Amino acid sequence: MTNLSGASEAPAISGNATPESVDVAIIGGGLGGLALAAGLRRRGIDAHVFEAAPRLRNETSTMISLGPNAWVALQELHPDLPADLRWRGVEDCQVITRLRPPPGCGLEPTTIDRPGAATRLTTIRWAETQDALALLVPDEVVHCDHAAAGYTEEWGPAAEVGAEAAAGSGSGCGGAEEGAASVEAAAAAGRGPARSVLVHFRGGQPSVRAKLAVGADGIFSAIRAAMHPHEPPPRYLGHMNWNCLLHNPGGNTVVDAHKPGQVIFTSDGAVSASERREPSLMSYVCDAGGGYTFWQVRMQYEQPSFTVDLLRRQQREQEGRPQQQEEAEQEEQDNGGADEGSANVIIGGGGAGRRGRGGMGVPGSKARCLERLKAAGWDPMVPLVAATPEAAVFERALYDRLPLAEGQWAAPGRRVVLLGDSAHGMHPGPGQGARSAFEDAHQLALALEALWPDVPAAVERYLRARVTRANRVQRFASESCGLAAVRQAAAPPGLSPAQLWDRSFEFRAWFDQYPANMHGDPASTYWKPPPPSLSSEAAAAEAEAAAEGAAGGEGEAVEKEGEVPALAARKEEAAAAAAGTDGADLVSGGDGIGTTDVKADGAVVQVRVVAHDGGCNGRAAGAADGEGEDATGGGGGGAKVAAKGQGPAAGGGGGGGVQVTLAVVQAV
Repeated sequence: MTNLSGASEAPAISGNATPESVDVAIIGGGLGGLALAAGLRRRGIDAHVFEAAPRLRNETSTMISLGPNAWVALQELHPDLPADLRWRGVEDCQVITRLRPPPGCGLEPTTIDRPGAATRLTTIRWAETQDALALLVPDEVVHCDHAAAGYTEEWGPAAEVGAEAAAGSGSGCGGAEEGAASVEAAAAAGRGPARSVLVHFRGGQPSVRAKLAVGADGIFSAIRAAMHPHEPPPRYLGHMNWNCLLHNPGGNTVVDAHKPGQVIFTSDGAVSASERREPSLMSYVCDAGGGYTFWQVRMQYEQPSFTVDLLRRQQREQEGRPQQQEEAEQEEQDNGGADEGSANVIIGGGGAGRRGRGGMGVPGSKARCLERLKAAGWDPMVPLVAATPEAAVFERALYDRLPLAEGQWAAPGRRVVLLGDSAHGMHPGPGQGARSAFEDAHQLALALEALWPDVPAAVERYLRARVTRANRVQRFASESCGLAAVRQAAAPPGLSPAQLWDRSFEFRAWFDQYPANMHGDPASTYWKPPPPSLSSEAAAAEAEAAAEGAAGGEGEAVEKEGEVPALAARKEEAAAAAAGTDGADLVSGGDGIGTTDVKADGAVVQVRVVAHDGGCNGRAAGAADGEGEDATGGGGGGAKVAAKGQGPAAGGGGGGGVQVTLAVVQAV
């Protein structure tokens, strides 16, 4: 059976009885989840995949590119993967970048032609990658129609997990506030790691007990929502995408689109030594292997701009219906169901919510792309889009997730952990989404193999290996988004356009060193490893304790025994560690991350603030002195973040009140 793009569709996997217990329950049958399953089963660990969709393999009309870091991870997950994927894909032999700023903007058109050896990338269809991974995972351990609803970490006897010998009921974490509170209370009570985890599913499917549950269920992750019930939903990034896979053998059978192994990127942005114009229109055309041509058109919009909404508006205007009636009809349809991207999302950090309404074959989507390409004068793209059946064009909006601190990738009992887009969903600009997921799978497989059955210890090792690196690439990716406020908050201040250009190439040079120099390249200019004080869990704990003490609680003194002196003692150490690093390391970029000053025991120490409502951006100033003042975040509409328990938190980026995580950055 084939779909309209020509790709084969695998039948649904059905009839597999839900097991009562497994070693590892992987939630999500995408690339990261299947890669982890293949790696773990090869290592003798009983990993099962639980997928929400009725079919495991579905055509998404998109592709991925695999670079050196991905090949290392895939090779070590399973030695059969690289050869199979290279056979299914195509090695890039030429990459052409065309910068075509509009006439009269003062910037000249530029073409950059690079050989494939300069990029070392292989292009492959997403569905082919998933198929190659699925072949390494037995059908009987893949369970479709299993949509996760949440989980319950279970604490138990010390013999199981090294915790205190105490009986106790499991602590729920299924998304309800009381469930999350009970988990936090259990961890605070000193129970230590949990004994196991129960994963719950919708639709009457029975729960499954596991030694570890891995949330690999994408950017709209149900596991992440259960782990962080107060966190804002995914953030819209200012870009709408239309993409397609067209069966076009040789690159010119249906229409002359590209040469074999060729990648062509066109943008109406431009860069000079002193000026940078951010793009509002981009297109990609490339050989996707297997006789397929991939094309994509990306447009900048301040708010999600789904074709169905535009058609509704046009129809309303033609019929003279009031806007209120259209909005009521739209709300009714949204509540009744939605297509791709079905979830409430942050729009521009402002907190408004809506549902995604993209998907395959949206009426009017092809005409919309053609109109924009013709208006821009990009004539080479027009025949390719015109030759594509509209039913094969996939429309989507781009979202990311706000970065999480190291401890927040896992549940308190360390029996649930995040992987892939659920942990670090990012803008696709640097092309590191799938590659980062494969790194996650590789590092988690190595940790579990080395430390099994001590799952909590393996989870800690995984967090140390992955979080700092993933957060850096996630912030870098947000510099490519379509919203100026997000780009400016993410990019390091004070760099010229030429330096930013050089920095982007240096990023690839660092990232391709994987698994060496995981957190940064000491020899680089822009991507040096963060100072020890930035990644030290001890520093984070001390800063958080100092902030909590400064809040006063129920009249509690600022100087908690043994905490504030340790924080003050770090002043010189933090300053020394910070010396010689670039500003991006000291002031974290990206919405939801900023810095503030904490004053305790006479010392003022700058700390990193991670705000879970997306309201704290850039640099924030405030003293955690126990008097209940606010720490006011810069950027993002000037949302306020309560850095101490007594100060009010004025809502920004999606709601009043935020949670903050503090970690030492440098002495002030």
